[in-house]
Amino acid sequence: MKIVGRAKDFMKKSILILANKYPNPIEPTTNMFIQQLAWQFADMGYECSVVCPMPVNFNYRYAQLAYESTEKTENAHTVKVYRPKYLSAGQSGNILLKQRVLFTTKAYEIAVESVLKKMNQLPDFLYAYFLCPTSVVASRLGLKYHIPAFMEHGEALYYGDEKYGNNYLKKELKGLKGVIAVSNQNKHYVVDSGIVSDNITVVYPNCFREERFHKIDMMEARKHMGWDMDKFIVGFVGSFDERKGSLRLQAACEKLDDVFFACAGNGKLVPGGQRCVWAKPVLHKDLPYFYSALNAFVLPTLAEGSCTATAEAIGCGCPILSSDRPFNENLCFPENSIVFDPLDIDEIAKAIKTVQKTPGLEEMLRKGSIKISEDLKQGTRMENIVAFMETKANEEI
Repeated sequence: MKIVGRAKDFMKKSILILANKYPNPIEPTTNMFIQQLAWQFADMGYECSVVCPMPVNFNYRYAQLAYESTEKTENAHTVKVYRPKYLSAGQSGNILLKQRVLFTTKAYEIAVESVLKKMNQLPDFLYAYFLCPTSVVASRLGLKYHIPAFMEHGEALYYGDEKYGNNYLKKELKGLKGVIAVSNQNKHYVVDSGIVSDNITVVYPNCFREERFHKIDMMEARKHMGWDMDKFIVGFVGSFDERKGSLRLQAACEKLDDVFFACAGNGKLVPGGQRCVWAKPVLHKDLPYFYSALNAFVLPTLAEGSCTATAEAIGCGCPILSSDRPFNENLCFPENSIVFDPLDIDEIAKAIKTVQKTPGLEEMLRKGSIKISEDLKQGTRMENIVAFMETKANEEI
């Protein structure tokens, strides 16, 4: 179909989100935070679509996924999802990394552009989540098709120089109208590296979607999860790896009497043992029950952008026990949390024991999370992002 230009002012404005991973029937829990972003755009009145090219050489099952599908938000608004297939050379490992990243980026770009060419109208905005390859491609296509392009930078660490080289990225990202960083730390990643300028970068921490995440009575939540009411259970949501600290949480709990733990996710470092009540994925619709069934959310993570799971746990009224690192400065406060050195098993255990043994502390921290959650609702965050995008869209690059 012929592209006839961007939507006119009197029509509903449209946004195309570029994702490198997005929930699908094969991986229903992958990058759920991008889905929540898309749903929020749709609920705000934007015509929202997602393009997530699928690297079929990495998983042959991706070839079975439909090219086009639709989703409905809790408020019955529609999000269209495109999954064109492409060949990727990968973005990790040391052997010829930059060359492989450039190949993957170009292949990803061709897949995204194939979707654009089939649209009746160009979107009013391109919104790329993560730097590689999505934001580079958004910048290129934004310039080519005269579409305002934006990047949300939420990576736990900065890999731009390693994968592309900062000088190369500075040229490649010149088509971006604005950058949304999820923390002050992430703003420093991209500004201090020189790949984008400070005057187009804002900070809006990750939040939770209030339509889904809210406090549920613990008895109801434990019944839903199939857990005993009389156990003291802590846990987290995330990948089972060294960074998130699944085995550090297990080691800390095994130092304590009558403390059990639950981990929602998957990965290579699968926790277990007699204290483990859960160690597998949880469907997104069931996560509010998971959080609400915990006595405390405990995440000994080493690196984050701004942890969406922590924000969701706060939205469900959980006491937060997490790392004393800069990425938590917008989520962990004295009234709702205890912070610790995530590499110190004894400190993690001490924080858990403090909540378990101090009368009234768990309830006090719960009230603190509920109070703080008022500033972490995704609707407010997205209103700020949309206002930023609308302002920047008409500025000269």
